[in-house]
Amino acid sequence: MIAFMVLGLPRSGTAWAANWLTTDKTICLHNPMSRYTPKEIEKLEFGDRIIGISCTSSWMLGDWVDKHPAPKIILEKDSIAVNQSLQGLDLPPLSLQSICRFKGLKGKRVDYHYLFNKTLAPIIWEHLIPNIPFDEARHHELCGHHIQPNHAVASQGIGTINNILEQIRRSSNEA
Repeated sequence: MIAFMVLGLPRSGTAWAANWLTTDKTICLHNPMSRYTPKEIEKLEFGDRIIGISCTSSWMLGDWVDKHPAPKIILEKDSIAVNQSLQGLDLPPLSLQSICRFKGLKGKRVDYHYLFNKTLAPIIWEHLIPNIPFDEARHHELCGHHIQPNHAVASQGIGTINNILEQIRRSSNEA
């Protein structure tokens, strides 16, 4: 069962957050919607590890996200900067409709820069996984790293988008 969620637009620190939130007691899956449906994610087990997600697409399933009981952090990043970064990778920009859908999510919103702030990061950590001690030294070390997905693998993005769109269609038909 998903115990915590970090949600953000692409290029807003979700890969870094997934790395940071993965420890010997937790596993944080980055963009799991490219590999699993929400039902499949809920059934995943990694021994006794707490499971979370850090995702740039699950927010497209707004009703599922809003109804999910897991604590959430929604990473805010200027949508113009997001689109410029996407275009710099030869990826299409997000539509205004997508940005508005993201803005409508319910949850605790924080500027994505807060992930890297030694004073604010422990507050985010405590909100998501309160029973696991914050590791200040590990956080400091990770702040010196630029972490992003392997774009050769991540280029399956259109399949991910089609998968999510199909899930939205199915959930709309079930409602």
